[in-house]
Amino acid sequence: RAAMWSALVAPLSLSLSLSLSLVGSSALVGSWAAAGPSAMGRRRVRPARALEEGAAPKADEEVLYALGLTAAKNLAELKLLLQPSEAKLVGQALTDALSGSEREDFDWSKYGPQMESLLGGRQSLVQAASMSAGEALLASASKEKGAVTTDSGLVYQELLAGEGESPGPQSKVTAHYTGTLPNGEVFDSSVLRGTPLTFPLGGVIKGWQEGLQMMKVGGRAILTIPSNLAYGPQGTGPIPPGAVLRFEVELLKVEQ
Repeated sequence: RAAMWSALVAPLSLSLSLSLSLVGSSALVGSWAAAGPSAMGRRRVRPARALEEGAAPKADEEVLYALGLTAAKNLAELKLLLQPSEAKLVGQALTDALSGSEREDFDWSKYGPQMESLLGGRQSLVQAASMSAGEALLASASKEKGAVTTDSGLVYQELLAGEGESPGPQSKVTAHYTGTLPNGEVFDSSVLRGTPLTFPLGGVIKGWQEGLQMMKVGGRAILTIPSNLAYGPQGTGPIPPGAVLRFEVELLKVEQ
């Protein structure tokens, strides 16, 4: 459920310090900026460890590995903006920081503006490529048999007509879905998880709000959603900035 909610909920401010709203005010370097000029040139002070080795029962290795993967998933935005060799260096810095083995002579605070510039520039590159791929997907989807392009730019293609009721803007709905990027990569799927999701229609992205109201219970459709009806120029998680999204949706239940 958490995976689906991250992909569908109406855009909110990111919960992590890493944000893709980099131009003007970078949350990634927020701690650097908040420290103020007095922090510039200051040697890093290593914080004391809350737990020394042996002070607690050793955690299960698989649990620890899962914890690491969870933390990495929360940095999905950063992964989109880095080349593999660059991501490896960032990963090494994370490892050093967690193990307390950072370079004591390295003044990371002075790199705040460069970090902001790097990530802002990369965001622009990713967004341009994403928008180009998205435009091609929208054009292709609009030519599919039975496809309808609405005034908002949503491309709706009915695969199977439903016979039940249609949801309204305040309805709670239950649906199965698979979401893909323009390159065909699946970024989220209730089908793969084997569990449909129930959610208030008014709480998800605009493309879903519009598309599901065109469906009836029992129906299946493909929604090709322009960026402005999804996550816009900021993207979120594994979804690049400016991405057009494609969802195959089966509407299972409506509660008015």
